[in-house]
Amino acid sequence: MEKILKLSVHQLVDFLLRKGDIDNRIYNRSSMSEGTILHASYQRRQQSDYIAEYLLTHTFMIDDFQITLQGRADGVINRPFLTIIDEIKTSVIDNEKFYESQKEWHLGQAKVYALIYALDHHLEKMGVRLTYINQLDNKQLLKEFVFTTNELNIYVDGLLRKYLEFYQLIFHLKELRNASSKVLEFPFPKYRKGQKELAKYTYASLTKGTYLYVEAPTGIGKTMSTLYPAVKTFSDGTVDKIFYLTAKNSGIESAFSATEILKQHGLEAQTIQITAREKICPCFGKSCNPNECTLAKGYYEKVNIAIVDAINRKVSFSKNEVINIAFKHEICPFEFQLDLSLFCDIIVCDFNYLFDPIVYMRRYFDTFSDDYVALIDEAHNLVERGREMYSTSLSFDNFKKMKKSVSKNDHKKLKTSIRKINKIFKEYEENCSENFTLQNSINPSLISALSNFQKAASDFMKKDVNEVKDCFKDFFFETIRFIKISEFFDDSFRFLITKNNTHLSLTLLNLDCSKLLKNSLCLLKGAVLFSGTLSPVDYYVQLLGGNEDSPILKIPSPFPPKNLKLMIAPNISTKYNKRKETYGEVAKYIITSVSQKVGNYFIFFPSYNYLHAVLKYFQNSDFILHIQSPAMSEEEKEKFLNNFQSNPTTTHLGFAVLGGSFAEGIDLLSDRLIGAVIVGVGMPQISYERDLIKDYFNSKGKNGFEYAYVKPGMNRVMQAVGRVIRSESDRGMVLLIDDRYLTRQYREMFKSEWKHYSVVLSLNDIKKELTQFYQEFNK
Repeated sequence: MEKILKLSVHQLVDFLLRKGDIDNRIYNRSSMSEGTILHASYQRRQQSDYIAEYLLTHTFMIDDFQITLQGRADGVINRPFLTIIDEIKTSVIDNEKFYESQKEWHLGQAKVYALIYALDHHLEKMGVRLTYINQLDNKQLLKEFVFTTNELNIYVDGLLRKYLEFYQLIFHLKELRNASSKVLEFPFPKYRKGQKELAKYTYASLTKGTYLYVEAPTGIGKTMSTLYPAVKTFSDGTVDKIFYLTAKNSGIESAFSATEILKQHGLEAQTIQITAREKICPCFGKSCNPNECTLAKGYYEKVNIAIVDAINRKVSFSKNEVINIAFKHEICPFEFQLDLSLFCDIIVCDFNYLFDPIVYMRRYFDTFSDDYVALIDEAHNLVERGREMYSTSLSFDNFKKMKKSVSKNDHKKLKTSIRKINKIFKEYEENCSENFTLQNSINPSLISALSNFQKAASDFMKKDVNEVKDCFKDFFFETIRFIKISEFFDDSFRFLITKNNTHLSLTLLNLDCSKLLKNSLCLLKGAVLFSGTLSPVDYYVQLLGGNEDSPILKIPSPFPPKNLKLMIAPNISTKYNKRKETYGEVAKYIITSVSQKVGNYFIFFPSYNYLHAVLKYFQNSDFILHIQSPAMSEEEKEKFLNNFQSNPTTTHLGFAVLGGSFAEGIDLLSDRLIGAVIVGVGMPQISYERDLIKDYFNSKGKNGFEYAYVKPGMNRVMQAVGRVIRSESDRGMVLLIDDRYLTRQYREMFKSEWKHYSVVLSLNDIKKELTQFYQEFNK
């Protein structure tokens, strides 16, 4: 393995020179956003000899290592006798204090840029200027230095050698990773049908750098069929990091377990699971600063020691492992897992760490990387999740709570900004005569008022930390997201004013996130987006950022069609205006279908209201009932699933909702689940927001009703059906209850392996069909 290291200037100096505490009073989303604005404003005001955002790259030879450093200097000033590197820093604290606390870090960064420029332009000396701008009062502080190129060379050489002392360990691990990847065999005795084809296409896509869309049936082992070829790409050096992204905790756990299996079969790789702040932070609810959380104090002095400790353990970094190491070194586990991930090979995490414009991992996804790839599981979920990530609201109620919490405070700038926001809310309230009002554009005065509030609020939270209430923080973060999402506003968004009695909210609603998802995918060398139900494929490929030229792989089910008894009951309507008339009849169909064989069944409903309306007919039954409830915790979900065990002596029924936690992403193998009844066609509830999506796609020449309602609903149905047959030995029944299933529109969306359905028009038909089905397998 060649001793080649690509390193950003930030990576080098942050690792070696950053000191101090985690402190969100100084570094937070608002201050970073405001800092970006101040940077750009300052750069625009400079003279013609000032070149902003200057890209610098240079390759150094340190012993037998070839190290390529790259970064962007904030500014290069070309003066007649001296070229100066300008490094701009903004903060909410006093400029002089900020300089004194971080001068080694800031100056170190600028000196590396200065050396690269000097070497590339054959200069004997360089100027360095640190420009500090205070975000609260715009005051500036300049610190200027002059260095010979020889001085800079000695300094940077020392940094690189110090970094290499640590990196030798990482390099050795990469050598082991690549060598083990080369000889790694598929970890099971043989491929399931379809697995080898998926593995082959995954490998080709990731090495060539394309974006592949895959529909592969539930139960064939998609996780291993994509992870195995992905880690094989380590062997030839084309890939350095694999991101496995999914929508649910169960998917994260499944992927993490698959990496453990690969390690048991010889893979030498570092794997880490990224956990959301609220699930890993022991001080969640408190602010991230040393006054409120002791784990924030001295974080940057301690973290490198913790990283070396972690890497030397040669373990996979699960949530619990991260917490244990972090607590040992008395540092924040949330930030630690992110810093540790820089030295890991496989990162398993939620969609939002790549796609969410607020919480994405900037350390990886701010620029294109030619050796990062992604495996995106349950990709069908990314359409709705993407819309959610690029939609946001401001609540007038939340604003009023925030306003009340600072009513006795004397911060003039804060009070002024609050008055301006209040005036705008009042104007919207007066002009909104209906439940919903659409605006073609965002009022610039709203964004300006919110930006001014952010600045004043940041100052307030820093100076009066004990006065800051949770409601203040909540609205503060609402404004951050609102301002950020407003930057993406175009014809795929709507600005919606919602008025419900006295409740008013302002919403930026995303209708089509395809362009935004594509922008994120383009930061990667390649990606595979896969799901058990990526149908209709043209619908999903388009909405997930692809086009008519995107490579698509559809793998048919390897399981014999005879293993699934699929029945359609078309003589019952579950449309909203017919539901009350058919509750009893639906209950009879369910009872008949689950009474033919003792076992475990799921019953899926279009809503909780429908579920409870039908549940009344089961109160005196002999079945054991388990009911899904909204907002179940992970422990409650696990307890729910544990009710469905093998070899039951009494029939267990799980009442659940389509599109919910139990309708996808769960594996109840063999007789832990032998059937499902699906009531309705899974269509999302009719709403004003959904109708806006419909109208948007109509305007684009598409069938808007299908895009907004029919296709998302049918995907929910397909996911629910997929819970029943999870392996070659699984056998089960599914009953679809709705008169729309036999219409042409729905039959065309049926997957090819569903063509063998039976139509049942009575309870007696169900008995006959199931009796014959069970007799076939008892022979």
